[in-house]
Amino acid sequence: MTIDEMTVVARAGGRAPADRKDLVSLDEAEEILAQSGDFPQREKLRQSAARLRQIDVQGLTKQYWDTVYGIYSVIPHPVDPRAQGATSALFSRATRKVTLISAAAMF
Repeated sequence: MTIDEMTVVARAGGRAPADRKDLVSLDEAEEILAQSGDFPQREKLRQSAARLRQIDVQGLTKQYWDTVYGIYSVIPHPVDPRAQGATSALFSRATRKVTLISAAAMF
C-alpha cells in the first residue's frame, strides 16, 4: 500500500476529511491507529504503516543515486551540485510527510 492508498483508507474510514487535498503522512496514519474505535480497513492501514516504517530510506537513496547519477561517483568533485541537492530533497520527503518512493516504482 502506498501513502496515496493509506489516504483513501483514512478518508473511507472517516478518519480524514473527504475533501482533504494533501496526503495522510505515515505519522498521521499511526496516530489514527492509536485512537480507539474501529473503522473499515483498520487492519490494512496498520499493516501498511508497519511495512512503510521498515523501508531502508538510506539504502534506497544510495541505489537511486548510483542508478541516476552514477557518473558523479567517478568525478571527484562535481561542478554542478544540483544532482546531489535533488536527490537529498527527494528522499528527505520520504522520511518527513508525504512522499514515498518504492524501489520497484523507480525501475
